[in-house]
Amino acid sequence: MQQSSSYTFQRYIMQKLVTRSFVVLCLYLSSSHFGVAQQWTAVNNGLSTLLAPSIVSNAETVFVSVYGGGVYKSTNFGDNWTSIDTGLSTLQVNAIEMAPYVLAGTDSGVYRRVSESTWEHLSTVGMANTHVRFLTLTPGTPDDRLSVGTPGGIFRQLHNSDWESANNGLSGAALDFRSLTHYRSATVNYGITGTAGGVYMTFDNFASWQRKSNGLTGRSLLINKVLNLGSPAAIAATDSGLFATTDVGENWFTVIPSEKFMTAGGANYPGTGFGIYAFGDRGFVTTDFSSWLEISLAGTNGGHVLDFATTQNYLFVTTQSGGVFRKALANITGANEAVANTPHVFNLFQNYPNPFNPATTISFDLPERAIVSLKVFNVLGQEVASLLDKANLDEGGHSVEFDASALSSSVYFYRLNVEGISESADLNTGSYTEQRKMILLK
Repeated sequence: MQQSSSYTFQRYIMQKLVTRSFVVLCLYLSSSHFGVAQQWTAVNNGLSTLLAPSIVSNAETVFVSVYGGGVYKSTNFGDNWTSIDTGLSTLQVNAIEMAPYVLAGTDSGVYRRVSESTWEHLSTVGMANTHVRFLTLTPGTPDDRLSVGTPGGIFRQLHNSDWESANNGLSGAALDFRSLTHYRSATVNYGITGTAGGVYMTFDNFASWQRKSNGLTGRSLLINKVLNLGSPAAIAATDSGLFATTDVGENWFTVIPSEKFMTAGGANYPGTGFGIYAFGDRGFVTTDFSSWLEISLAGTNGGHVLDFATTQNYLFVTTQSGGVFRKALANITGANEAVANTPHVFNLFQNYPNPFNPATTISFDLPERAIVSLKVFNVLGQEVASLLDKANLDEGGHSVEFDASALSSSVYFYRLNVEGISESADLNTGSYTEQRKMILLK
């Protein structure tokens, strides 16, 4: 049975969201139009500089880092900012995090706010690179560990001990860490990281990493943020689009093409209580994943959005040189069009699982309506299965299940052939063909 990968993702996320206690209403966004009816307001009173790479909220208190200016706190929703730099010996702050105390990642390592009046500089012993881009608590044994990402890899620490490198399986651009998320349950424990060389995952408590970037090419391999949505789903904000996976990173498909995204996360949203936001050159939000709705950034300035946060009533964003901007959540109404989840390139993904026995799923993306054939061949080039034969399919993500119960263990090849498509610089023949290998292991 054929089923679109984007539909599977939407259904999965809706199941996850409905289980949250704070979701009180599911909006059918595909039939509604939302946007920001009112411009954003700059809220920079008290800030010494306007490069603001990170912002977090704790209830109604908001913290923001400004590079070269340290860390600031506001208790009146950004109307005024107060410096909280006492004990912070470097003002080059790249990231802040609530864990549950305030942590600051700087060009000189990590600082922890130990009281209202001072910071503690954590040891840097074992850190080959102290330029901290992000920091988070990640699952460990027996306790949670502090993990930081740098341009020279990831480092982990337990209770202010020496740092340990966790870069086995990484090299080159993959050591340029941008983001880290994790998932842990009674049966599953894994981490997902976004790097300048794609997505990598660890399934052995950070002892080693495996590359999981199928479906990401070119500038979409520059991952600025990864967000876990509960096993097996996640999204990745990249330099060239927003992508999602529903099979623990084996395949990534396009959610919003081409746009540069710097951050993504879950936060307050009017009506439902919860939404997933994504920001960069543009802003988007969804509550059901059937469509992403654009949030106009009219009124902001200073380049693309670097980070965002919400309180009960406000949405905040930060930019490269414009500082902090605020918008009332109640004003996220208007007439911005919903964005369809349409791929922008043809793509045949690696089957999952692989190796398999006896069934596996083959997924592919179509950026336009086309005539599609999907065949399976043995190592002699003989056709052993026809999964699709000149089927007329709409644009979007598609999945087909292949049952190999009647076949013996071996290597097989599956080939996607697409006809009746518009000619372009890359596909000047009006057709597209791609082939991949899979292993049946009984």
